[in-house]
Parts: sequence; structure tokens; C-alpha cells
Amino acid sequence: MKALVCHPGTQHAGKLAAILKCEGVLGTFFTGFRPKPDSFLARYFRLSGLRTLDESISKCTTQIRAPEIFAKAAQFLGWSGERVARIRNAWFQKLIPDRALTACDAVIGFDTSSWILAKRAKKLGKPFFLDRAAIHRRTRAAIRASVDSGIAAPADRVQDTIETEEMEDASRIVVASRFSESSVREAVIAAEKITVIPYGVDSDSFSPGEKRDARAARMVFLFVGLLKKEKGIHTLLAAWSQLAAPGAELWLAGSGEADVIESARRVPGVKVFGKLAQQELRQIYRDADVFVFPTFYDGFGMVLLEAMSSGLPVIATPNCAAPELIRDGEAGVIFSAGDAAALRTAMADAWANRAAWTQRGAAAREIAKSHSWDAYGKRWAALLRDAVEVIA
Repeated sequence: MKALVCHPGTQHAGKLAAILKCEGVLGTFFTGFRPKPDSFLARYFRLSGLRTLDESISKCTTQIRAPEIFAKAAQFLGWSGERVARIRNAWFQKLIPDRALTACDAVIGFDTSSWILAKRAKKLGKPFFLDRAAIHRRTRAAIRASVDSGIAAPADRVQDTIETEEMEDASRIVVASRFSESSVREAVIAAEKITVIPYGVDSDSFSPGEKRDARAARMVFLFVGLLKKEKGIHTLLAAWSQLAAPGAELWLAGSGEADVIESARRVPGVKVFGKLAQQELRQIYRDADVFVFPTFYDGFGMVLLEAMSSGLPVIATPNCAAPELIRDGEAGVIFSAGDAAALRTAMADAWANRAAWTQRGAAAREIAKSHSWDAYGKRWAALLRDAVEVIA
């Protein structure tokens, strides 16, 4: 059994392809432009988020460069939005040759970049597996309207149609969390068509620092992600302003909306770091004590696993993968999205009961270690083998 993996951008497609190769089920990996790790272009594009190609799959990889170069040029010129992404993604899908589809036993595509690919696979009688990283757009819009009316919900009927067609044409849909699964089911997709496979983390790269109770004079609460309204930053700032914890600090790491960043900088005890390089990110996890993730919606929340792998207990909403990762309070606390009072209570408990939360951090590390990228890929390989056999 050989699978064709197709993704025009970055995300986790390269990791999936590399592990499927180790499992003996990768045929070809089609991706966008990815320079060699030691090249000048690699060093330059790392600054703009373009990941390099995993050398272990270089012989199995075909790069379709033009769409990705177009997207980067558009970004440089200040163009943005889903229309640019759609042009890139449609162009990429059309450039995948028929012979590649004919030679494979299954096709793997990714959300918002597979609507043409799915139809081509279906026409050839090939099972199509859709990897959905994000929750469904309609669920996202509903949450925005119910939790925070100040968050605009832009309508895009073209994008809605694309997402619907991808899911309808897919033989299987793979999501990373129960929260994401529920959003897909709300789109009237049969439960038996959906499989949950949580993402992984490199527990060697994201590892704990020194014992956190050695710095009793302070406690650092950390958020990593986009500093945007939908990530719950205003909820976090409101809770922080009500928290009586002398010596505690709140660190925010990530790029985002100018008004949100400016609001955060005006709050006493808050430090805004901006977007960090990977090495800096790993260090800031090690320097923190508690990870806070007040998101209104996330298909998974990779930062959760990074923080947990770094030994941090977690305070998060259920609108991501946190309920499955935290395991009934073993590694942290769940609070309702938008509930600043509940968030403040959880943070106050962490401040008052450091020993207990240090133990939660140790439990978080052990949970994260069980979520390796290798485990993620093995579950994908098993799904492919079983599903292709049934479909055939």
C-alpha cells in the first residue's frame, strides 16, 4: 500500500510523510517550495515561516515551486487573505500529474487545499483522506457570535463551498481533537467517516528547565500563540487584572493584532515578547511556571503539547485538545471560554498551591511524552492500511 501525500504549504505534512515512509506506506510527497536546510534561501525564508524539507524523504518528494513562490511574493507585496491562498492551493492541485494519482493506492490532502484533488481521486476510484487541522468554519462563526460579539465573522461562501466539497468527497476525515470532531459532525458528516488522531511533539526539543519551585519569589504565567481576540487575550487580561499575586508575571509570546498588543502592554505585570524563534520559544517555556490558553476555538493547539512537554501545567478552555490532554485535571484545569472569573480562580489556585501545580507539571510532561510524532504517524499508517483494505 502506497499513499500520495499532497500539501502546498508547511504545517505538519512533512512530518506525516516522513513517518509514513518509515512505515513503508509513502509513495510520493508533493509539496510547495522547500529549500535545503543549509542554503541561503532556507535561512532567509525561516524568518517568514517557510519550513525546510526533511532530508529523509527528499528522494520521495516532488516540489511544485511556482504556487508557493507566488504566495510568498504576494505576501511581500502586502496581499493577504483567503483569496491568495485559494489561488495558490488551486494551482498546486492542478499541477499534480495524473500519473502520480494513478500509481498510488490512497491520496492524503489537507483542508482548504484539496477540493480539486479530492474530485480527481474520486474520479480515478482512489480513496481520499482529508486531514483537517482547523474546526469547521460554521462552528467558528457560531462561537464568535455567541462568545464575543466584538469578533467579526467574515462571510466567504466560496470558502464554505470548498470545505463542504472536500468533506463530502473524502473517504475518511482525520481531525486532531474531539472538539474538532464535533465541529465536523455539526456539518452533517457521518461519525463513522471521522477519525481522531492527535498531533505529536518532540519531547527532546521541548523539555523542562530547572525545578520551578526553586524560584519561590515569582511565578510566570505564559501564553504562546497569536495575540488576537479569538485566542481569548482580552479574557486573559481581564483575569490577570483581578489576580492578587504579588511577584507574579504574565508573559505573552506571539505576533498579532496591534490593538490587542497595545492593550496588553498597558497592563501592569504583563510582558509582550512578540514572535519568537524556535530556540527562544523552547527557552521561554522552560522559564515559565504555568501555561494559559484561553482560546475560543482551536482545532488542536500545538502549543499545549509544547508547554506540557516542557513540564508546564495547563489552564485552558475545552475549545481545543485540552480536555483530552489534561485528563480530568491530572495536568491542569479547564475553564469555559470567555469566563474571566473562572480563569482568575484557576490562576489564583496555581499561585497559592505551587507544590500541587508542580506535580501537575510533571504529569503534563509524562502525558506529552506519549504524544510523539512517531505515534501520530503509526496511527495514520494503520488507518490507511485498514481503510484501503475495507474500501477496496
